[in-house]
Amino acid sequence: MLSSGASVVGSSGDVSINTANSGSQGTSGSVTLSTGTAVIGDSGIVSISTGESLGGAGGSILMSVGVGHSGTGGFVRIAAGSTTDESGGNGGAVHIESGYSSSGTTGDISLSTSDGGLIGTSGSVEILTGSSAAGNAGAVRIQSGDANGGAGGEISIQVGSGNVGTGGSILLSAGTATQSEGIGGDVIISAGEGSNSAFTNGGDGGKVLIFGGSAQGRSEFDEGGAVEVFGGPAVSGQGGSVSISSGFSEMSSSGDVSIESSNAGKSGSSGSISLSTGTSNAGISGSISLSTGEALRGDAGDISINAGVAQGAGGSIHIAAGQSKSDAGGGTITLTSGTSTGSSSGDLNLSTADAKHGTGSLDISSGSSDRGNSGVISISTGTVKDGSAGGIDVSTGSSGTGNGADISITAGDVKASGITAGEIHLSAGSSQSTGSSAGGGIQLSAGTATGMAEGGTISVSGGNAVGGNGGDLTFHSGDSQRGSSGDVTIETPSISSTGTSGSVSIHTGETLQGVSGDIALSTGSTTSGAAGDISFIAGDSSVGNAGSLNLEAGSSSGSMTNPGSVSITAGDGLFSSAGVPGSSGGDVRVTAGSTSSVTGNAHGGALHFNAGNAVAGAGGIIDISSGSSISGSSGDVSISSTDSSVATGSVSLTAGISQTGAAGSVLVQGGSSQSGSAGSLTMNAGSSAFKEGGAVLIAAGDSSTAEGGSLTLHTGKSNIGGSGSATISTSKSETSTSGSISMSSGDSHESSGDINIQSGHSSDSSSGTVRIASGDAVASDAGDVVISGGNTMTGDSTAGDIIVNAGNAESALPGHGGSIRMSAGLSRDTSGHGTGGDVEVIAGDALYSDGGNLSLSAGSGLTGGSLSLTSGAGSKSSGSIDLSSSTSSGTSGSINLTTGNAVHAGDVTIGAGSSSSEGADINVLGGSGSQGGNIKILTGESANLSGQMHVGSASGGINSGAINVSTGDDNEISPPFP
Repeated sequence: MLSSGASVVGSSGDVSINTANSGSQGTSGSVTLSTGTAVIGDSGIVSISTGESLGGAGGSILMSVGVGHSGTGGFVRIAAGSTTDESGGNGGAVHIESGYSSSGTTGDISLSTSDGGLIGTSGSVEILTGSSAAGNAGAVRIQSGDANGGAGGEISIQVGSGNVGTGGSILLSAGTATQSEGIGGDVIISAGEGSNSAFTNGGDGGKVLIFGGSAQGRSEFDEGGAVEVFGGPAVSGQGGSVSISSGFSEMSSSGDVSIESSNAGKSGSSGSISLSTGTSNAGISGSISLSTGEALRGDAGDISINAGVAQGAGGSIHIAAGQSKSDAGGGTITLTSGTSTGSSSGDLNLSTADAKHGTGSLDISSGSSDRGNSGVISISTGTVKDGSAGGIDVSTGSSGTGNGADISITAGDVKASGITAGEIHLSAGSSQSTGSSAGGGIQLSAGTATGMAEGGTISVSGGNAVGGNGGDLTFHSGDSQRGSSGDVTIETPSISSTGTSGSVSIHTGETLQGVSGDIALSTGSTTSGAAGDISFIAGDSSVGNAGSLNLEAGSSSGSMTNPGSVSITAGDGLFSSAGVPGSSGGDVRVTAGSTSSVTGNAHGGALHFNAGNAVAGAGGIIDISSGSSISGSSGDVSISSTDSSVATGSVSLTAGISQTGAAGSVLVQGGSSQSGSAGSLTMNAGSSAFKEGGAVLIAAGDSSTAEGGSLTLHTGKSNIGGSGSATISTSKSETSTSGSISMSSGDSHESSGDINIQSGHSSDSSSGTVRIASGDAVASDAGDVVISGGNTMTGDSTAGDIIVNAGNAESALPGHGGSIRMSAGLSRDTSGHGTGGDVEVIAGDALYSDGGNLSLSAGSGLTGGSLSLTSGAGSKSSGSIDLSSSTSSGTSGSINLTTGNAVHAGDVTIGAGSSSSEGADINVLGGSGSQGGNIKILTGESANLSGQMHVGSASGGINSGAINVSTGDDNEISPPFP
């Protein structure tokens, strides 16, 4: 027995059983609390309990696993005992029960896993019963307790929220039955019963609410969760039914059944309701029956089908009978009003609704037929025995502000031979009276317009024919034996009001095989007077658009035929006589219309020259060339926009876009000459007095899949003289900064293009020099020359190098490879404060890895090149040479000074320069630290005799130098030298 000490007044002593902390490499010891094995009786009980407290709360029992800093956390397992009793003994039970309270609330039971770490997930909670080999498996029951004074406890099953992926699901699945004739388990969701049976206000049954998950996203694609109810599928039998039925009432009305989609939000549409039966492969597809119940004493319920009201178009109602894919007929639609055994049958109203801005159409037609007759439309009133038969009234409604409605009656066409097309019979009523009543008349007249609309049209046409010619229409003025023939005038009347005068159209008819008719407009010839003019003049307008003038030749659609051409030719000057001034050729002027408007929205008319399009061949050519001359100069060709006091127009010269072939080129070329100078090609952007000068942009073409176009600038060659020079420079600036010159290759997802600057090759003399220099500065700092390799933005890649190579001596004859000279700038300052420029060679830094190396290596050869590191000379003092590694928070870099391996390895000499006064010192210092750094001087190893070490002072004219070997001062007793 292990017990702590008691106390009469204070607390009793603690009992602590624990293993000691482990060392740096081991694990802490285990604690095991167990009872011994029993051979016949029960093994002993392990009881862990806290003592009763008469004045305070009972002590808690805490079971927790210690925190681990690697691997999986330790687990807690509570398992009841198993049994091997073959007589059917049960395994041990596990009871977890919260504490009872005689006057307050019983304790909670919380079963949960801890929160997940930064990158892990929280643990699962499983409540399962074990599998059963013979009987029923154990049940899982979750039930809250009964309450006498309040509501029964709620049961809440809820999945936690997540911020990545799809939310967790809740699955309720009844058990599967595997035996023959077995039935799978039911899933029953039942709301609570209102069991109070009082007549005044008894209990109400609880609701069953099933909601799809809400979508809080703001996108139109963030949809709320659906609610789907399916009957169970079957392999051979009938699939499970879905039945929705309202509740029955013994004394009042049964409950309503409402199927509706929710109201839409601010900008969406309300959801649809689809009621349909499934497809059938062999039998009849399911019916849809919509009916109200029979009323034994009151009126039967109505059936209303209403489309929704909308601010836009109202919803439509479509009723269509079923189609048939065989020889059977399509489904019938029957609309019949209700009959009555004691009164009139019900009315049948078929009409569109009244509206403010136009009512809907009413279309009654029978369907088309491929082989049989199309359906007849019969409109008739019923026959009566004693009263008058009902009339049939066909009329259009009156129009208040729009056009009057038409009535069109068209007989049927025929396509077969030997039958007659349908006729239209219009017969006025006959008078059967023997008195003075007249028969009805037929009047055909175009409608009169008393207001601002048009009068009705009258169309006069000659008769059509199939085999012969159609009827002619001839308008011919009268001739005269002695006077003039009469005029022929075709015109529409002038309008003095705000209307439009009518059009005049003259055209010949189309033909399928022959030649269409000509239209000839010509004035007569004369032998003594002037020939008559032909004028085409479109009308002027002071308010609307003036009339246009269109001149268009006919198109051709036949094979090996040419479309009509349009030729505009000025008259020739045919008079030619030596010594007498001749007549010039007539001009052809095509001038667009001018505008006199002083506002900025009106512009002069445009002038378009468009050659004809083609489908497979080349499009038409536009050729603009000046006239030739036998003895003089050819004419100039000038394309320019006119001067303006505000802004001048642009001049654009562009080849067309091609979809599949090569796009056209644009060639601008100066003329060649056999004996004179060739013509120059000058491209100048415009000048400006107060704004920026115009830019000159030369850009090669883009390509979506292949390489973009190249840009080549090269000067002219010469067979005898030198080739032309190429100069790219910005102009001089008198008051500001001169313009920059930028030369760069384009950006790319793969490798960007190279930039090569190279002088030309020479076969007989020296090749040209390549110079890159910034300009001189008189009053400020001179410009820098910056050469940078490209940065890299991705891992496992290297930033661009800077490679400077001198030229090789490629000949086998004696030659020298080119040198690389890097020198900083000279300072000519006479005040003594200026300094020469620095030369800095710095390797690249690295934030989280090794910095770049700096390597200086002389060239290899029969005798390797020397490496000389010398400071600058000075009249006061020469410069210093510092050779050191950088400081570091870890370990600073080493300095190794060695000669290369060889048959006769080179010496290492460290010497100070000669001095006319005291000689310079050579200091070799070990590093400072918690323990000072050592200085080791070792001779070379050898299998025979290692190298000797000589330590001595040089000879002196008076005294030689001393040699001192000593240790430093020590405040403590130094250990013996090893």
